[in-house]
Amino acid sequence: MQSSDHTNYREVIDLLDSDEGLLIAIPHHAHYILSIAMLAEVLRPRRSVYLFYGNPESHPGNEVFDKLNNWFWGRNSNVAFAHDTPKGLATAMRQLKSGAAIFIMPDVFKDVNQTLSIPFCSRSLNVMLGTSILARKTGARILPMISTPHGNGLGFKSEFGESFLVAQPSRGRPEIVEANDYRIVRRIFHFYEQFMSVQMLYWQNMRSHISRSHSFARLSKDMVLRASELILSDPDVRSPEHVVDLRGFA
Repeated sequence: MQSSDHTNYREVIDLLDSDEGLLIAIPHHAHYILSIAMLAEVLRPRRSVYLFYGNPESHPGNEVFDKLNNWFWGRNSNVAFAHDTPKGLATAMRQLKSGAAIFIMPDVFKDVNQTLSIPFCSRSLNVMLGTSILARKTGARILPMISTPHGNGLGFKSEFGESFLVAQPSRGRPEIVEANDYRIVRRIFHFYEQFMSVQMLYWQNMRSHISRSHSFARLSKDMVLRASELILSDPDVRSPEHVVDLRGFA
């Protein structure tokens, strides 16, 4: 993983050395597992590190994270995990208040009815406000981070956004607090958008890549033609039907 990692950690070294709680927000994009593992390696001599993610009992497939943590770090490594259960959430909040670094994946949700919609890559995306809420309630600093492909094979580079604190609203009415959390989550995803808008292929596609187990569906000629027609009829793909020349109004 070290030979595949092209990240410049010097960009955030002052932040990594800080004793503030740090909530690292990274989406399921590119080699995000490798990015998490390598940043955890940088962080663990400095502070406690936790991976916060969905309980495998309710998120099938997440047991890979449990296995990764136990195999890669084991006990007494200063790296642990917390599931999104009441017990795990209490652990995450307590650790953030005491200066730990915690990885969280903001693009995850279990129930669409618990999400709000944000504009993202010219579309609408459902997201939860949990990242902002967790940072606000613990005083932790949010560090947006995204894993991007770099070079060939498993090469990757972690990109970092500007870290920030979630300010407490001057007035505590629920709608004002929620609006502020919504603004924070939009800020995080705006950072992701800079990279993902041209790399959408690498979203939620890397576990199969790493295991080399991805199987592609066999499509008949008719199915391919139907799919092509749907793509070509998409308004974002078609050229505009009418163009207004505004140069005469300058």
